Amino acid sequence: MARRKRLTFPVASEPDGALFEKLGVFRKTSWLRGPLPYPAVLVFDQEGALRWEQITANVLRRTQPSTILEAIQSFSG
Repeated sequence: MARRKRLTFPVASEPDGALFEKLGVFRKTSWLRGPLPYPAVLVFDQEGALRWEQITANVLRRTQPSTILEAIQSFSG
């Protein structure tokens, strides 16, 4: 997707969930079909420090793009 959308930043997406488990946004069981990551947006700076996050247990609630952009603008000066 990142290539198709021509994004200039890395996007994490993985089928086995190892990275999501390390980041603490992975539930072992879900009502859908076994393990499932929480809906989460994690924004890291160029040094790899976590600068902003929004995590919810509600799979129907997603972070709006405008909220993410506001967060990025708040620390990118």
